[in-house]
Amino acid sequence: MAGALVLLKVIDTDGDTRLSLAHSDGLGWIERAGMLRVAETIETGAAWQSAGDG
Repeated sequence: MAGALVLLKVIDTDGDTRLSLAHSDGLGWIERAGMLRVAETIETGAAWQSAGDG
């Protein structure tokens, strides 16, 4: 494995919602930013493709 990036939706005990991010040691900020951007593009592309199917 070259690196991992995990984005979590966390609901605290008081009901507040937040995002938390964890990543592999040694994964630089530019790599993390790129991985997040690619994930966003994949998700957005999938949404646009699904919208076009109907």
